[in-house]
Amino acid sequence: MANKANAGHLAVGKVAVGSPTATQLDASRQIPYVKLSSCIAVYHWDAINRDTRNGCAAHERLTKYVVVSVIEKWSDGWKVIKDQPQEKAW
Repeated sequence: MANKANAGHLAVGKVAVGSPTATQLDASRQIPYVKLSSCIAVYHWDAINRDTRNGCAAHERLTKYVVVSVIEKWSDGWKVIKDQPQEKAW
């Protein structure tokens, strides 16, 4: 998405997250955490020009890809600490 931002484009639309799978868990720590691997689907996104708000030509891109998240359990609930989009297809 950084390349689109540099080119004056914005992404608009919906994002869907699915199929979360725990890949690592450490409940013995003072702050327990879990690492999740999920599918991010952005096929409902459209690229528009930041200035004119007109649609831009579609380029080939991943529309479903992997995101790895680190989530910690704090006293007031679970918190997402880090989301790392991976450059590989789901």
